Amino acid sequence: YEVATMTGARTSSNTDEQTQGDVAIYKAMLEEKPALPEFKVKTVSLSLSDSVAIHFKVEASVYEAYENVYAMISCDVQRVEGVLGSDGRYWFSYRNLTPNMAKVPVEMTLYGTGNGQAYTKTVSYSIYKYCQSLYNNQNTNDNVKTFLVDFLNYAAALQEYTNYNVDDLANVGFDQSYASATLTAPVNQFNGRVSTIDNPAVVWKGIGLTIKDVINTRVKFQADDITGLSIRFTINGTDYNVTEFTPVEGTENQYYAYFGKTLPNEMRTAFTFTAYRNGVAVSNTAQYSIQSYAAQVGVDTTTSLGKVLDAMLKYGDSCAVAFG
Repeated sequence: YEVATMTGARTSSNTDEQTQGDVAIYKAMLEEKPALPEFKVKTVSLSLSDSVAIHFKVEASVYEAYENVYAMISCDVQRVEGVLGSDGRYWFSYRNLTPNMAKVPVEMTLYGTGNGQAYTKTVSYSIYKYCQSLYNNQNTNDNVKTFLVDFLNYAAALQEYTNYNVDDLANVGFDQSYASATLTAPVNQFNGRVSTIDNPAVVWKGIGLTIKDVINTRVKFQADDITGLSIRFTINGTDYNVTEFTPVEGTENQYYAYFGKTLPNEMRTAFTFTAYRNGVAVSNTAQYSIQSYAAQVGVDTTTSLGKVLDAMLKYGDSCAVAFG
């Protein structure tokens, strides 16, 4: 049908300028806009076997049908962009999570524009909800259940050690049937002279762990000059170079270097560290591991430190069993 037939206006062949304008408006009004898929988050997942991260996933058909799609995370008002994942969905990942935040809700609001209209969708999730859901899934095997319980026990021990949200511990009310009952004794793998050089410019003065929201290895060293200096940590064949150092208070020419790349299933894996300047080794090579610290200080579960070390190593061991 002609627009004129539908509206009562004159035919589109009329040369009157105003009528032609009316026809254009009517045509625009009658033009159908494409139907949009529902603006929503399809699913949420977490990664616990490496770093702690929560992933809000949006179907590609939704992401690509809208414009300027992004997310805002409430925890620290962080804008997150979508990244196409291996599953064909767009992942909006939030990585500023630590184990002691297991029960902290992470609220994500998805934003986008479609056909000139703004859309939003808000969802909330937490580490605890994920653990609960996976634990209760009939397809979850016993090794993974042990890993989940051990993780929440570690999270709770870390909450107590750091005095964080202690009125709502991560493992309260969680079934402990699959928890690791005993801890395999830690082994001290420290070796300060894996390889040596003559007259090292950097001398190792101490090593241990810092236990806060996350656990880092802290190496103390002495050097007259740190210009161009880097410390290379190597674990399971992967190198990590650290170039930022913290002065040790009350000393001269002594510094701390922090290494936080040990994965949960690597807590019993030894790593080495060497200082370099311009690609040349300027220190002896030393060896350490997370379990070495536990072996050195002891695992006394009547103390808050001992509880953390016990729970941490059980979590690492069950992670290695469940995921390799």
